[in-house]
Amino acid sequence: MKTLFYAISALLIAFSNTFAQSNKQSSDSIKIDKKQQNGQFAIRHLQEDLEDILSVSELSNASIGISVINLETGETFYKKNPNILLIPASTLKLFTTAAGLEVLGSDFHYATRIYIDGTIKDSGELDGDIIIRASGDPSMSLMYMKDPTVILDNIALKLDSLRIKSIKGNIILDHGYFDNESFGPGWAIDDVPYPYSAPISAISFYDNKVELSFKPGVKAGDYSRLTIIPDNSYLRIVNNVMTVQSNTPTVLETDSDPRSGVIDIQGAIALPDLTSSTKKTNADPSTSIGLSIDDPVQYFLHVFKQRLEKMGIRIRGSLLQNELIDGPINYVELKQIFTHVSPPISSIIGIINTFSHNLGADMLFKTMGKEQFGEGSFSKGSESIKKYLSSIGIMPEQCSIVDGSGLSRLNLLSAQQQTTLLSKVHRSTYKEVFRASLAKPGMPGTLNNRMLKSLAQQQVIAKTGSMNNVSCLSGYAITRDGEDLAFSIMINGFTVPDGIIRNIQDMICMRLASFTRK
Repeated sequence: MKTLFYAISALLIAFSNTFAQSNKQSSDSIKIDKKQQNGQFAIRHLQEDLEDILSVSELSNASIGISVINLETGETFYKKNPNILLIPASTLKLFTTAAGLEVLGSDFHYATRIYIDGTIKDSGELDGDIIIRASGDPSMSLMYMKDPTVILDNIALKLDSLRIKSIKGNIILDHGYFDNESFGPGWAIDDVPYPYSAPISAISFYDNKVELSFKPGVKAGDYSRLTIIPDNSYLRIVNNVMTVQSNTPTVLETDSDPRSGVIDIQGAIALPDLTSSTKKTNADPSTSIGLSIDDPVQYFLHVFKQRLEKMGIRIRGSLLQNELIDGPINYVELKQIFTHVSPPISSIIGIINTFSHNLGADMLFKTMGKEQFGEGSFSKGSESIKKYLSSIGIMPEQCSIVDGSGLSRLNLLSAQQQTTLLSKVHRSTYKEVFRASLAKPGMPGTLNNRMLKSLAQQQVIAKTGSMNNVSCLSGYAITRDGEDLAFSIMINGFTVPDGIIRNIQDMICMRLASFTRK
């Protein structure tokens, strides 16, 4: 009888425990389901808000592609035409810099080497040539250093240390690391005179451009005072900018083609207003314009010659490029006397992405082609990036990439391809280097005046892209709950001012940053 009692008691206890555990699991399941339901409701609410933002009449005639994904789960938060191909403009630089890190490595450095071919006489004369071997370095620029002419002065100091006072031969610049295609496929001819469309060459100095700074003369009717930065003998500037009264607008115009070597600047520059109320704000009455250089090789050679002569080294020969000499240069037999080494790629892509440095992006593009396929060209740069795309699961035949900067309207990408790239980089070994290269709201760069005093200012990093009728923004956003998102907002074909489109993009980013599932 006791045995039966104990058996029944054990069964009752077991049933009670099972029932309690079942109730607990059921309760936990209800909590999980409720949490999931709340999360799904929050995402639906987010999607509705984004639809409202995009329903404005200003976008009625635009082509829009958007993709927003969770980087950890792959969950799609929002999409709108995610697979249509659109012009990416400078958001293409995300692909260029990510591929650059993969192909070259974050510690890759450019090296510009100086050689002498000849003998140094007791008199201090080099009976021979100086040869400069360019390597595609974009960093001899104000974007990367305070004064790039210091590099040339250091070369002159090295020559001086070798007791070279004159050069009987030539100064030769070997720019064969890249091909001779200066402009990318599909670049607009109207962009050519402007610094953002400077020609691509294996040598780059001051971003292959000049800056012309004008100050008013002493009185109205005087010619303006002109400063050329950097000072060079390659261009001849005809200054027809006149000084006018302080209440007259300042206007500068040029119809000259830089390829002619002569630039005629017309216009007027106003005297400073010295009334007591505006004296402080008008302390610097100067104004500047930038112009690209047609021939970077001759530009560099002329500036180099000037710096050597300023340091007391006389040049008796000519300024030549490697195509004008007989046969290839045998560097094994030459004496290397100086090497300028660039910052690493990890630093270079920071400038490319934060400030949208077109020249740097296209030089990186050609460098990948040279290092991977032995040819520094746009076509081989494209081949290099397409190989990278295949490795991360993007089908190259479903997009078009013809340059590294995004200046070409022949480039075509989808929003989903952009977020796929951002997701793959998020899982790469160079994740932190890449993320650090992106622009941040309120900081120097292309986002310095955007998303200010919002949650997005601290939680969004991105790459901008804009040209006529094209505006894109792609990057990363962290939500209020700490979820890491990748997003791409691509808008083409609009006819309203760019500022309106940027405001719409900013509103989307601010909504993503404020998202919470709670």
